[in-house]
Amino acid sequence: MKKKNYLLIFLCVCPMVLFGQLKVLSDGKVTLPMINYCSNVTPRLAVSTCGDVGIDVKASPSSSSPTFGIKSYANASLYNVSQYCAGIRGYAGLSSSGSSVAAATFGVIGTAATPNDGSGFNRNFGVFGYPSSANGVGIFGATNFGYYAQSISQQYAGYFAGDVDITGTLKVNGVSVIASDYRYKENIADLNPKDTYNNVLKLNPVEYNLQQQYIDTYDTIGNPIRLGIYGEDAQVLQKKHYGLIAQELREIYPDLVYEDGNGYLSVDYVGIIPLLIQVIKEQNTRIETLEAISAQTIDFTGTSEQSAALYQNTPNPFSQSTEIKYYLPTSVNAAYLCIYDLNGKQLKQILLTARGDGSQIIPGLEFPAGIYLYALIADGKEIDAKRMILTE
Repeated sequence: MKKKNYLLIFLCVCPMVLFGQLKVLSDGKVTLPMINYCSNVTPRLAVSTCGDVGIDVKASPSSSSPTFGIKSYANASLYNVSQYCAGIRGYAGLSSSGSSVAAATFGVIGTAATPNDGSGFNRNFGVFGYPSSANGVGIFGATNFGYYAQSISQQYAGYFAGDVDITGTLKVNGVSVIASDYRYKENIADLNPKDTYNNVLKLNPVEYNLQQQYIDTYDTIGNPIRLGIYGEDAQVLQKKHYGLIAQELREIYPDLVYEDGNGYLSVDYVGIIPLLIQVIKEQNTRIETLEAISAQTIDFTGTSEQSAALYQNTPNPFSQSTEIKYYLPTSVNAAYLCIYDLNGKQLKQILLTARGDGSQIIPGLEFPAGIYLYALIADGKEIDAKRMILTE
């Protein structure tokens, strides 16, 4: 009987000595003081490992309640931002300055995988966070630790203070907005209508396909491999895209182009929207000016002849050719039929030699499909202007 008691005492004492002086505190908690980062704090459980798992916990769900591998409760009793609590804190840092592309560190890494049972109810999350019923953030990402002191005045599923790089497709089911309050801005000035109009006309929209992008890494046994960041059947590779070439845009609007650390360029497409609005406004002003001119009536006083007149082309719209009829009094010395695009640029000028009723045939092959303006000019004055539509 005594031998059994000695053996029991030995089995209880030896692990405590061999495995870091395991202690049970008066409050029932267990401490393993192997690492102590703070002189005034006793760690409840501190484990140091290299190339292995510090704490490995497996949890299986029950039918009555969820289970957690690690559950931590943190409660801050002070409002001073220097006092903060973290449920789980992860620190990641390379121990050497190696340049291997396989080197990577993670503060927290989560992997979620389960066989698809075909029910359609699978819900797997690598990392899941939500602010519960209080204002806060489910997932918070920042490029500077000081950002954690920011006040969050509402609930966000995710909040990122700093640049975010997305290699795949960003899907937004709700409304996507961009902060534009004047209180964020300074040096506010109106756009120059003519400069904006001319610069936007220089832009060269193109269509294109995206190239596959690759990263160099290693497989599980250390062999170098190259992986594509998109699946080969990814829609982003299969579909046509439409946009601008950043290098070309930078020559006209350098402030709309950004360069990353590798020298690749990105475009602020949202910043182009105000430019397009200004162009529409300028174009509308030009159209209204032409229409006002066309509404003017020229009175040839002192003559009994009919005033000069311009009539609507027929047919309109047209694809092959159209006829423009006009009337010119004999008192007119010089007359022209002029054709313009909607920007007011003159495309063609036709000298009219006949007086009285006349007509001019316009072949459709001379212009690309679109909307055009044509005007009758008599002795340096515009008699009238009208629109014609050329279809393909």
